[in-house]
Amino acid sequence: MPKISKKPCPRLKIIPTRSIGFCSGVKRAVELSESALKTRRDPIYSIGPIIHNPPEMERLTGMGLKVVRRIDEIPRGACLLIRSHGATPGELAAARKRGLCIIDTTCAIVKRLQAAYRGLVREGYKVIVVGDRNHPEVQGVLSQEKGRGQVVGGLADLKKIKLKGRIGVVAQTTQPLHKVQEVVDFLLGKTEELRIINTLCPVTLKRQEEASDLAKLVDTMLVIGGKNSANTSRLFEICRKVNPCTFQIERLQELDFRREKSQYALGVTTGTSTPLWLIERMIEEIYSTGKGSGPKPRRKEGENCPKRT
Repeated sequence: MPKISKKPCPRLKIIPTRSIGFCSGVKRAVELSESALKTRRDPIYSIGPIIHNPPEMERLTGMGLKVVRRIDEIPRGACLLIRSHGATPGELAAARKRGLCIIDTTCAIVKRLQAAYRGLVREGYKVIVVGDRNHPEVQGVLSQEKGRGQVVGGLADLKKIKLKGRIGVVAQTTQPLHKVQEVVDFLLGKTEELRIINTLCPVTLKRQEEASDLAKLVDTMLVIGGKNSANTSRLFEICRKVNPCTFQIERLQELDFRREKSQYALGVTTGTSTPLWLIERMIEEIYSTGKGSGPKPRRKEGENCPKRT
């Protein structure tokens, strides 16, 4: 739970979900990064951000982490941090060829997804990957066995694929359960053999459930996390379905406060890559600036939250 030093305002009640801040996989990635940055004298590089939270990445780059787009941008013999989303076999091979020191922060659940995908392909299944084809986690999975996987974002994509033979299904670890269930339900009866491996992150599923339950009870729901974070975006979508007055914010500057009622309940949840220090600062800012009024993230002119019944 975030630590709040200021005395809470009695007219404003902030209610966080039970699960908040880093998950264990992201915590491990950040701790490994910090340890390497503190102990190694030479620069440390990552291909893309190690986690999807810009304020936290700014803190790590301030400590000396250098983010690049390609392996060939890293000097020979330097150190490479493999981000929590994993790396492709090609990237790992290129890193070894350049003599790079490798620190692997890949999430254990992502590694399980990669192994499940490889296993299905090698057993002769055509594999459906439920997820975002542009996400680095999904790209890393597809690269494990090229040419044998098909990414679908939902039923619309699935209906365009010729379904025959043996079909295997895995999912990007942060996908909502209902979307995977829709895909599986559609495939049942349309293939001669269907094998599903559950690769969803249980921590992410639990946080989605907690956030949805809380969003039903509060005046406004605040989702704190990177705009480039898949799991944070899923939380936002899930909460907005049950509470239209739901907002996602990445930085303190996005907060704006307006008095709407004397008593106000604000629900707070966060993505699994949102650091505790940022959550604490935002809640402190809400208490100190809101002065008991209803906190509202900035919105487009003319856009209002509907009244809750």
